[in-house]
Amino acid sequence: MKKTAVEFLFHELWNRNKDKLEWHSVLKEAIEMEIKQRRDSFDEGFISGFDKSKFMTSEEYINQKLK
Repeated sequence: MKKTAVEFLFHELWNRNKDKLEWHSVLKEAIEMEIKQRRDSFDEGFISGFDKSKFMTSEEYINQKLK
């Protein structure tokens, strides 16, 4: 089973040196993982038969919700 971005973040921070630069690096990676997971989930929703032309793309969704 794949780790969620939150699980990844927890385990990485637990096992890494406890300094700001290290934690910032792990946080950035977790955010990228979260964006990919949301994009994949969003795109999977269209497989079930929705007309893609009537909805926003995953990139538009991510930009609107996370940035």
